[in-house]
This record gives sequence, structure tokens and C-alpha cells, in this order.
Amino acid sequence: MLDEKGIVRKLHDQAFLFRGHMKNRQYRQAMHCYETAMNVAVFVGLDQKERDKLFGVRGEKGQIIVAGEFPENLVIKAMEKTAVGQIRTI
Repeated sequence: MLDEKGIVRKLHDQAFLFRGHMKNRQYRQAMHCYETAMNVAVFVGLDQKERDKLFGVRGEKGQIIVAGEFPENLVIKAMEKTAVGQIRTI
């Protein structure tokens, strides 16, 4: 059974895996890592400080205040690539 520290460690591991998948152009696997981390963080009620480290923080005017371990530009790219892949398979 994982305690809170173990869960946080696993979430940070997902961010590491995400970046590796992006580097290897494995966009579906990258999205799986991101979505899993996001869902777990919400489900367990992860502390806001840890969520900010993982997913970043934007200000009122949209500027990035804290860059997360899941870089927003890469998350967007993975979303775009997987959406295009899904459209092609329909």
C-alpha cells in the first residue's frame, strides 16, 4: 500500500516517463502518463503545492508563473498528435 509520499513519487515518475515518451514520439503513451497523473492527483486530493509542481501555474493573464514537470507545450503537442491520430482512424 502506498502512502502519500509514495503516491507523490509515482506521480513525479509519470512526468519523467511522459517526457521520455515525447522524446521518442510515443504520443499516446505520453498522454496516458499525463492523464493518469492528472486523474490520480485529483482522486487522492493531492496537495495544491505538489499539483503546481507537476502541472504548473498560470496567472490571471495566462502567463506561466510556474512551469510544471509536465511541460504545457508538450502536453498540448501530445493532445494534438493523439487527436489527429484518432481522426485518421475514424
